Amino acid sequence: MLRLSYWVCLSPIELQSTTTPLTHCSKVFPIIAGIVWLATLLGLLLYWTIDTNRQHYSSMSPTQNIAYISDVGASTLKPLFITGCVITTIFLDISFGGDRWLRHRGRLVPNTSAGEKVLSALTILFAVIGTVGLILLSIFDTARHPRLHDIFLLLFIVGYVFSAIFICWEYQRLGIRLFSPFPLIKHTLTSPRLPRPQHPPYFLLDQARLCHY
Repeated sequence: MLRLSYWVCLSPIELQSTTTPLTHCSKVFPIIAGIVWLATLLGLLLYWTIDTNRQHYSSMSPTQNIAYISDVGASTLKPLFITGCVITTIFLDISFGGDRWLRHRGRLVPNTSAGEKVLSALTILFAVIGTVGLILLSIFDTARHPRLHDIFLLLFIVGYVFSAIFICWEYQRLGIRLFSPFPLIKHTLTSPRLPRPQHPPYFLLDQARLCHY
């Protein structure tokens, strides 16, 4: 009950003081990654449509009328393709790492079980694998290294697919625990030696007030 009353006594000012620059940056990093990737794709598409007048590249099959991103990225705009892939994946991986750090510090819903921490680690691991695949497939283009390009394309797809699976699995477990009846009391009773957090997370305030009254 001491821990519970600690959550209840927090004021809105105290809650606002727990916000850090990393908390705000964690929201910006995915947006930056999305904007950079969208700009890269639009740049390649507009270049192929307007500047080259829908050129038929050597890497395209004879019956292929629409160029793939890899086909356009293997030509003159290869530096743009590599740069876009590197920036996008780096900011995306930083987002995953920031999410894990904020949960560890209590700024987001914390990972309290070993299973949730393992899923979070696997999310980051496979995101890094997908990052390596995307960067390497942009370097080893489909025109000069078709076999290596296909291998790294598969690595990229598998990495981010499994990363998405694990992060959805983690959120599913977090949701079950968060929306279970009286999660604070259950967590306090099952973790008697858990140290008092330095900065309480936002999401527990309303639940603590309900339990207090």
